[in-house]
Amino acid sequence: MIVTPIKTEILHINDEFFAFLDKFVPKDLENKVLVVTSKVLALSEGSVVKPSGKFEKPSDEVHEIAKKLVDFYTEPNSSKYNIMLTIIHNTLLMNGGIDSSNAQQHFVLLPKDPYKWATDIWNYLRKKNDLKNFGVIVTDSKAFPLKWGSVGTALAFCGFKALHSRVGQEDLFGRKLEMTYVGVAEGIAIAAVLEMGEAAEAQPLCLVENISQIEFVDHPVTQEEIDALNIDIEDDAYAPILLKADWKQFKKDVE
Repeated sequence: MIVTPIKTEILHINDEFFAFLDKFVPKDLENKVLVVTSKVLALSEGSVVKPSGKFEKPSDEVHEIAKKLVDFYTEPNSSKYNIMLTIIHNTLLMNGGIDSSNAQQHFVLLPKDPYKWATDIWNYLRKKNDLKNFGVIVTDSKAFPLKWGSVGTALAFCGFKALHSRVGQEDLFGRKLEMTYVGVAEGIAIAAVLEMGEAAEAQPLCLVENISQIEFVDHPVTQEEIDALNIDIEDDAYAPILLKADWKQFKKDVE
């Protein structure tokens, strides 16, 4: 696998993203995956909130914003670090993925529809450059339980199969594999975010090539393909933990 981050100018709030792509993404994209950090997409679509100044601590406002955006959350006071665990876009993230670093004095939210972004970028660059095999991933960062450090995660993908099934293949001792799926999209996201960085690198784009287990497709991602990647909490191997969390949902006032 070859991972090449792309250094760019700063993209500001409400800047046109496809003009940004035209300026910084090369034309030679055949058999490659373009990885895009979710932050630049959120900035481009204006998914930001200016601090109101009404809260004693910025984190308190982040929590209030997150409650209204995510599918489920835990109360921050249940964490020794005053952090909310949240589920949004079928991903377990801290504080709803809201970020204040490199945020131009705003809180940057996640993009409203990562899969629409992935599909639109895929369609645009595929048509523009007459591509046959090409993929797109939208990334964010997450932490794994019991390990320090953040890693990349794929919020959305398009143009390839996100999972590679090894079911039915034999291991080194001739035993057939029964439940082995390789997370292709997730693996690419982890490698790309590691190289893109998350501080002052100014590398919100990345090209990944020579991916051994990727299978490109010639159609936009379908809902069936998205559903095949995601797992309901009840069916997850971590269900004994996830189901015991005190999950809450934001309830809008009814007049």
